[in-house]
Parts: sequence; C-alpha cells; structure tokens
Amino acid sequence: MPEFKKITTKEQIQEALSRNKRFGIKNKTSFEQKQQVEYRSFLEWYVFDRMGISPQLLIGNIQTQYYAEQNLRDRRQRNIDFIRGRQFNEPVWDADLQQWTTQFNYLRKRGIPPLTYNVISKFVRSLVGQFREMNTGNIVRCESRDERGGELANLLSICLDKIKDANKSKSKDAMNFKEMLASGRPIYKVGWGTKNGIGKPDVRFRIVTSPKFMVNPGVVDYDLDNMHQNTEIHDVTLDDIILAFSNGDYDRGKEIRRLYIQHEGSQAQKSSYSYQSFDGSQLRNMSFTFSSNSSYRYIEHWTKVSDFEAITYDPLDGTGIPTAHKWENIDKIKKAVDQENLSRLEKSEGQIPENELFIQFRTDYVTRGYVIYMTPWGYILDVKESPYSNSTFPYVMTPPDINGEVWGMVEELINPQLSMDRQILNADSVISNASKGVWLIPDTAVPDEMSNKEYISELKKTDGAVIYKVREDQTEKHVPQQIYANSANVSQNIQQLIHLYSNLVDEVSGNYGAAQGRDGQSKTASGYAMETQNAGINVRDTMETFLTMLVDRDELILDFILQGYTKEDFERITGVAIDPIELTHYNFCIEQSKGTNSPAYRMQLEQELLQLVYNQLLPFEVFMEVSSNPVMIQAKQKLDEFNKRQAAIGGQQIIPGQPQITNGQVIAGQPVEQPVTTQGYVQR
Repeated sequence: MPEFKKITTKEQIQEALSRNKRFGIKNKTSFEQKQQVEYRSFLEWYVFDRMGISPQLLIGNIQTQYYAEQNLRDRRQRNIDFIRGRQFNEPVWDADLQQWTTQFNYLRKRGIPPLTYNVISKFVRSLVGQFREMNTGNIVRCESRDERGGELANLLSICLDKIKDANKSKSKDAMNFKEMLASGRPIYKVGWGTKNGIGKPDVRFRIVTSPKFMVNPGVVDYDLDNMHQNTEIHDVTLDDIILAFSNGDYDRGKEIRRLYIQHEGSQAQKSSYSYQSFDGSQLRNMSFTFSSNSSYRYIEHWTKVSDFEAITYDPLDGTGIPTAHKWENIDKIKKAVDQENLSRLEKSEGQIPENELFIQFRTDYVTRGYVIYMTPWGYILDVKESPYSNSTFPYVMTPPDINGEVWGMVEELINPQLSMDRQILNADSVISNASKGVWLIPDTAVPDEMSNKEYISELKKTDGAVIYKVREDQTEKHVPQQIYANSANVSQNIQQLIHLYSNLVDEVSGNYGAAQGRDGQSKTASGYAMETQNAGINVRDTMETFLTMLVDRDELILDFILQGYTKEDFERITGVAIDPIELTHYNFCIEQSKGTNSPAYRMQLEQELLQLVYNQLLPFEVFMEVSSNPVMIQAKQKLDEFNKRQAAIGGQQIIPGQPQITNGQVIAGQPVEQPVTTQGYVQR
C-alpha cells in the first residue's frame, strides 16, 4: 500500500494550505482533465454536425474512396515489380488449362527459361543517382530588403538545415524520388515529434506510404486548392494507439484496449492466423494482408469545416487586436455587445466618439482544419483542431498531371521492356534449337568388341583413338562424320532487335550516354557537361516537379519554426537568442538554389575560385571551406591548428610564398610581418 501524509487535526490542514500559498503551489485538481474531456466531446459533436455526417457514414465514404484509388495502387505495385525484375507476373490465358496464369508459370510449363534484361532498374538507378548529384539547397529569404531581416533569414536557414540534417533529408528525398518514378505521388508529412520518443520535440518529417493515403475526389488543380480532405491509414501496435489517444487516462486506456480486442482479438489470437493481422474490415490493402501479426489499424482523417464566426474589436481593451469567437453562438455575442455598448453610452454621457467607445461587431465565414482519429469500424479516438496556421494540412505532395491523372514515369517503359524480353526469349529459342555439333555414326563403323556407348565415349575423348578391324565391304562413307551448324548467323537479326529495343528504352526515357556516366572518354570537360545537361532534358519535368514539392515541404517546416520555436530554441541552434515576436515583423519565404554538381562542373568552379585567390580577391581559407576536395577539409583543420600555435608564440603567421623570420634570421628574403585575424586568414 502507498504511504500518504496522515492528517489528524484541522490545524495540520490549515498549515499545509498556508504553506502551499506561500510557496505558490497550486492545487492540481481534475478540473483541467475534465475540461479536456468536455473539449474533445464538444469538438466531436461540432465537427460532425457541421459536416452533416455520422462517423459510420464517414467510414463508408473513406472506404469508397479507398477502393476508388485501387487502380493507382495496382499500377504502382506493377511498376515496382518491373523495377525489381519481377517481369513475368503479368496474367496470360493458358489455352491448355483453360485458365489464367502468370507468364512465369506459362513459360516454365513449356520449358522456356524466363530470360530478361532489366533496363527499367537501370533507368531508375541512373535517375536517382542524377538526383543525388544535384546540388540543391533551399534557403530562407526575407522579402524585405531590411538588413536585420536578412540576418534573421540567415539564422532561419541555419535552423532549416539543422532540421533537415536531423531528419536525414538527403536519403529520404532519394527514397521518395523513387516513389515519384513508381507511382507519381510522393508524400511527406511534417509535424512535431521526437526520434524514437527520445529527446526534445522538434520539427520532423517522414515519408508517407502512398497506398495508405487518400485524397478527396476531383483533385485536378495544380496548386491543390480544391483538396479539402486527406486520409492516412496507420498500422501500429495496440500499445501505440493507447499511448496516443488515452492522454494518460487509465479508464480511457482500458476502454480503447477492450474495444480493439473485442473487435479484432488479442495478439495471442492473431498470432495463430496471420490473415487477420488487421482489423477484419474491408478497408485494407490486399498487398499488406500478410503483414506482422501484432498490427492494429486506425485512420487519420483531415478535413476542412466552414462556419460563421463573430469577430469583435474593443477599442478600450488596450490590445488593439480583434477577437475571433470560435464555436460561440453569434446571436448571444451580438446581444452582449449591444448591452455593453448601451451601458458605455450611458456612462460616457455622449462625450466620447462612438468609434473610440463602442465595441465593434462583425461576422465572417471562416474555414478551419480539423483532424479525426477513428477506428476502421467508426469509433472516434480523438478530434482535434489543426494546430497549423491557416488550417494547413501537414501533408505535402506533388500535384496531379494533365486531367488530374497520377502516374509514374516507369509506366511509359513497361511496353518497351516487355518487347525486349520477347526478343530475348526468341533469340534463346532459336539458338537452343539450332544444331551445334552432332556425330553421324553408321552402325557398321562400331567395332564388334565395343558397345555403342563405349564407342561414343571413346570418340568424344580428347586425343582419343579407336582401333578396329576394317571390314571388306567398309568404305569411307561408313566413317563417323561431324555435322555442325553456325547458329550465330541465324540469330543475328534477333540480336539486332534486342539492341534496338534496349536503345529504344533509353531514347524514350532520355536516360542515355552522358546521363549514365559513360561515353565521355574523348570529350572535353565542358562538352561532356553540356551533353549531360542535354541528356537530362527528357526527365527535367519530373525533376523540377519533385524539387517544387521539396520547396513546399520546407515552407511548411518554416511555418513550424516561426510558430513553435522559442527564444531558447533559437539560441540552442544558432547561438543567437531571437525573440519570436521580432520575426512577425517580416515576411519570409523559401528560395531554391540549385546547380549541377557533376565532376566537370565542380572542376570548372574550383578553377574559377582558385583564380580569385591568385588575384588576392578571395582569402585562401574561404576557398578551402567551399572546395569539394576532401583533402582540403583536412588541410583546413591543420592550417587552423598551425595559426593558433603561431598566434600563441609571437602573433605572426607563416604565409606560404612569403619570407619569414626564425630566431632572428631571415629566411627566403626580407622579414614581412602580417597581422593575423580571428578568421585565420591574412587581411590585405
């Protein structure tokens, strides 16, 4: 049993209350928890009332939309199969069996090896490599030309880079670019959180699996302005669901556990039959049916709700800021404003102008974002208002293509890939059926003392010899002869077709030559760089669309920084304590700076920078910092250590190429003293 402080007299109670009052200790009652429960219940009623729908009907609509996007999931999975080399999973009609089967089984049944040359995988890996080579970096820019605004923009850029480094953005961007090629719909979700539940909460973003994400029908606008609903499916453990939605309430946690176990069964029961690893409803992707046995499902549904709101402005409250009255009865607010204005008019006796005395009242039609967490059978886990400015959804994705279509670039290459696989199978069939070397042996040529098997075995030996007695009627035509045929000429045309289709895939995709990092032996650096640029014209639209989505993601991250970072957070990251209120005086945006980061371009840029060093227009240490040569990083560290030692000894720095003094002796010319700056390079 736990031990509590024993209270035996009334004086002990008074003494404890007085002590708490002196020390500023407030009594933590269940009032706040009761308010949270009432707030959640009110939001649940308000959102569904304004939507004009019940939770069960909402689940039905989500399920309908889920299966409406089944074609997109099927095409995505087909594209992934071709990327991975599973190119014979296409259904074909077997006339012998009178049923549908896969191409793999169809070919294997007829003794045909399923040969292929995966050009789609080469295409995807080449484009992902090109994306990783692109030197793209989004920075924060202040729209004002104010000097202080520029300084704040630089500090915000540091915060943005820190968040992207902590989230491993380079690897996630490359992975999501593969999703762009496979399905055409890469998705990010931005929000507050911690890595594995450890550390201080910060802005984090993750890749959302496309098959578990849905949008409202009819999204055809490039700016996604007509997207008013997002739905994401989560498959996690039951403990994760209780942790997220019980809010530490023991009774609430027991209720959630009871509902899931009652509907789905316990983990022990689920481990006995893997096909029920989900909730048992129809809202599930069939490709995920055989997932882990401990997976439970809940649905996260974001929606926008519009309603009239009262807005009042009181000139006497001392703030000068209008007040928006969310979820309040407009008629009651209007009545209270009229009563207060009448009271003020009587007390002022008409000596104060009305615009300086009366509370101003108006209404506005406002759209706000809300998120609903619910089980697949319609039980509400939680309802929250969007914590983001302008009711922004936390999801960022690429816009649809012409006519609102969503498609992956890999789809354009499947037919050329299938055609090339057909030519490979034809070539193998022709070559395997052609005669490659056969012995024609008359039976009269076999010696009497040897069997046919012994004779053929000895005949096929290297340097073998067979001694036999020549019969009287034996002529030269009874001697064994070797018959052979050259199958290379037979399949030469087919080999040309294979080469043709292989080049056709590169031509369609635009991924050939210099774009794959080859065919540059006899070209100059600038000419090879130009060929690389021209080779990427066919895929530039895909690249630019994806990079635009990254700008949208970083703009959402910037909004999170401006809304949630405190003065301590800025000081922890940048070393400068920025007042968040100061940031509201400026407008910031994301600007994309990109350039080709190929070896040819890097070499050319470093040569230009080195020329500035020779002309004494750029300090050598600055060149070492921006150089991409890994040796320069080590040289920079060694130079910093050397400068510190020299500054500690005599305040002089040894400059390469300049005469120096050592122990009073002049070395290589006259002594030259140079002041050493805090940056470690010489001021000129």
